[in-house]
Amino acid sequence: MGDAVARALSKQQKTLKRMGFDPARPGDGVIRNKLGMPVMEKGMRVAFPGIRLFNPILNAVAFARGERAEGPLDLRQMRSGSKMVLKYFSLRRSLSKANKEEELKQRYLAFMRHVEKAQAVSNPAISGGRYLRLWSSWMISNSCDVTRKLFKGGRISKEEVGHFSGTRLLELLLDEKSKGQAKKLLKAMGKGHKVVYKKMKGERNYFKKKDLIGLTEDAMRYFRVWYRTDSYCLRADRATYYRVVGECHNRKTREIIFNAYHRHFYENEAHDRSILAVLQARKRVAESLGFASWGEMENAQLGIHNDAHLMRVLQHCWNDSLPLLVPFVKRLEQLKLGAMAGKVTPEPKGPLTTNVDLIDELFYVTMCRQDRLQRQLAEYMVFGPALKRYSELASRLFNVDLIDESDNVTFSHEGWDRDVKIMHVVNAATNAHIGYWYVRVFARSKKYKTGLASTVSLCDGHVFTELNFVRPQVNVVRKLYYEEVLSFGHQMGTAMHMLFGQSKTAHLPLDAKALAGSLAELAALDSDVIRYMARDGGRVPSEHEIRSVRRDVYFYVWALREIAVICVLHSGEFDPDTATVEDLRNKAKEVARAFSPVELAPSYHPLSAEAGMWTVSEGATEKLGYLFAHMRASSLLSRLRASAKGRTNSVYNTPPVTEGLVGELLRSELLEKEFSPHSLECLMAAIDGAQHQQQMTENQPLMASRPYGEGMPAPMAVGNEAGAALQQLEVAFFFAAL
Repeated sequence: MGDAVARALSKQQKTLKRMGFDPARPGDGVIRNKLGMPVMEKGMRVAFPGIRLFNPILNAVAFARGERAEGPLDLRQMRSGSKMVLKYFSLRRSLSKANKEEELKQRYLAFMRHVEKAQAVSNPAISGGRYLRLWSSWMISNSCDVTRKLFKGGRISKEEVGHFSGTRLLELLLDEKSKGQAKKLLKAMGKGHKVVYKKMKGERNYFKKKDLIGLTEDAMRYFRVWYRTDSYCLRADRATYYRVVGECHNRKTREIIFNAYHRHFYENEAHDRSILAVLQARKRVAESLGFASWGEMENAQLGIHNDAHLMRVLQHCWNDSLPLLVPFVKRLEQLKLGAMAGKVTPEPKGPLTTNVDLIDELFYVTMCRQDRLQRQLAEYMVFGPALKRYSELASRLFNVDLIDESDNVTFSHEGWDRDVKIMHVVNAATNAHIGYWYVRVFARSKKYKTGLASTVSLCDGHVFTELNFVRPQVNVVRKLYYEEVLSFGHQMGTAMHMLFGQSKTAHLPLDAKALAGSLAELAALDSDVIRYMARDGGRVPSEHEIRSVRRDVYFYVWALREIAVICVLHSGEFDPDTATVEDLRNKAKEVARAFSPVELAPSYHPLSAEAGMWTVSEGATEKLGYLFAHMRASSLLSRLRASAKGRTNSVYNTPPVTEGLVGELLRSELLEKEFSPHSLECLMAAIDGAQHQQQMTENQPLMASRPYGEGMPAPMAVGNEAGAALQQLEVAFFFAAL
């Protein structure tokens, strides 16, 4: 059988040569025809039916020999409503007939795994059909009723309930009278998502070429009006806003686009009303569970138990960023004034300079970072080969191997569309099966594209990731930007955490849940990793190009400003029931002013950027945990590099034994470790009327001395198993690097 496949592959290579495809030159990542035109990326497959004919046969032989115990999910079976409903009733009937306690637990877990599959198919990115949500939503709602009765009857414990890793965790514990509040919340989030993520048309603004100095030639060609001489039309939408405000040298042009963009949000009150409706629905759900606000319920997982404690944490973040932020702001002033600016005195709150306002902030930050060099760095990375190289590097961090089995399924691709890559995840040391990772790299269509990458758990051992990258044009060599590398790394780390921790990952504290993705994301910023990735351009990138993708203190301060707005709006300081749209805007602007190093413009709308989009998303208040996870991951990696004696200052360029040790430490101490469902315990404490113990006092260190990983570790979830595991993991990493 192996000889037959080898002969078929040899025949395929001969066919390629006969068609005129020649291997690329050394250092190039594309395949060219005889005319030298780039036709396809190196490593892309030309499928022939003769080769695919053997795949089902090879799979059958492997299953018969016992080499494979589990295959990819058959999406066709999951999409069949009649089969799923019949199996659901069968599992529910067997659940009611269970007498013994152990038998009941096993049947309940099988019942909930089937419900998780139904919930996965209801995701539009996977199924693509609205009619599939009808029966899946009914199954999910009915399973919540079954779980509630079994749990209140004492027949199952919170450990069994913790296996359910769905978005409807709250609905499991709600009373019958409060169940409608959870449904209203989901409905409000759905409406808010449609309004906030709706594509902006924006008003038209016409400029001449002299007004757009600094924009690239591609951007100028895109904005050019073909029937007018020296005329360029710019719509004040989100993409144009960030490009013009960040790159255009003309202050007047930046001001026009800035005001037009934010004026759209002031005139369109539906945007703010949808956000206010989500805040109202979340507050009612939190009150039904015994919490004063939604933020108090979510932040309890981080050891933050009241609004005063939350403000102290945010203030500590701001104060600890000042040692690195003040020199950065002085550099912005130097770029604007062209000379040494006056002394900048750090204030406890408020702007650090009045010479640079919000209209100039993005432009001078872009100049200081030299973001134009990031586009030059992309010229060294062809999309397919570069992404494959990074996936191999990230696999070494988690001590796993990724086997592409997209071609080892049946002719119908098991119901998955051809854009989905099916990756088999196995242990690198023992080659043992871990799970399957389904990756859709390019956006499916404009209808389903949201612009944000996401990773969801389908069921135990199966994870789906949607990256939403822009699809390349025909006969165009797609380049890989480093922002896409970081996005892919974060989603890969999250997927590995879900595969190792199975469904228990959904109930971990927020900073522990995001640590794996943050480690993979920040490790990609290592200098040696960037050099290894960017090698398709025929020469090695310069140090300036490598440093252009590094994250500075302003990245964390910008994230802190957006996160502070979200946290305060979800706290008890803001009452969405009595507030108007104007109150919402004023409160958000007040918080943004307190955590902004520059002056806010009068026309600035604080919910026009990520703060507005994150508010209507499912994990709105999880962003604070993401910030803490980034700081902790940065601290771990910086200690690992600093402690490397006699080795290259890199995470990946360490000896194989050390790499395996680090990967095993990460997996054994966090990813594969069994924790009790912590978020479920927080809810149970509120329902039972138990008082939260004050784990963090005012004199306890809350923050890293420097947010770029050069000090003490960031705050973690305290008072639970995961928090203790994070502390042990940091110590283990430190000693592993010695």
